[in-house]
Amino acid sequence: MGGAILCAVGPWGHSMTLYQDKAKERIKKALRKFKPIAEQARRNALNEADTRLIVTAIMDEALGWNTFTDISSEQLIKGQYCDYAIKREGGYLAIVEVKPAGTSLSSKHLYQAVSHAANEGVDWIILTNGADWQLYRVIFGKPVTHDLVFEVSLLDEETRPAKKADLLYLLSREAQRGGDLDAYYKKKCALCGTNIAKVLLGEKMLKALRLEMRGLTEHSASPQELATLLVEEVLRPDVQGDDTARLIRRAAAHSRAAASKESAPRSEATPPPALGA
Repeated sequence: MGGAILCAVGPWGHSMTLYQDKAKERIKKALRKFKPIAEQARRNALNEADTRLIVTAIMDEALGWNTFTDISSEQLIKGQYCDYAIKREGGYLAIVEVKPAGTSLSSKHLYQAVSHAANEGVDWIILTNGADWQLYRVIFGKPVTHDLVFEVSLLDEETRPAKKADLLYLLSREAQRGGDLDAYYKKKCALCGTNIAKVLLGEKMLKALRLEMRGLTEHSASPQELATLLVEEVLRPDVQGDDTARLIRRAAAHSRAAASKESAPRSEATPPPALGA
């Protein structure tokens, strides 16, 4: 089959081409090499300058970025230097912030990187100490904020190497070529808990649930009762934000309006509502 493109179904639900397979195999091979290096760096509490050497090697050997053409080191942005900036046509793909090998990563380390990204219109920030890698999406609003997209550790014994390779692949040169990182983030946003909560607590879903529950239990629960049960007993607390509270209030208002309508006197010419209305 000369000229055919080999492909399969990838973990994000789209076709996976041969170059993606090759990139992930390269990453898995690099993980075996750099895991003991990262372990030793952590034990020795390697300083930031030496940790950068490890990060540079991983970005080159594992992620496929050419250190001479794809990466700017100590890039000057608005009078301040960032550790690295990954280039793309017309600008930068990501700001890379490096911390010493013994540092536990957290969002508090992102202030300067977010500032750099905001000034340059860069969407992505990679935070790493050589062993642990975190990817953040910059949210351009007022104020500018950030969203943790994923994190992966070379030293994590519980996560399978293939899973690590899948995530680290998203930071690779090949992923940028195929638009895989943007596709992953769009899917993650679409299927996040907050969006599912919005659907479950929407008026249409609550009406359908009310009918199903009435058929199952012969009890006609109000939309507000069902919304409260969903939030208190079904949905995880970490997906309950301001939008969820707003939807509960709306469900309660709908319930009060329905109760008021049902209690209002009807003329003899007005037929009663149909069952299930």
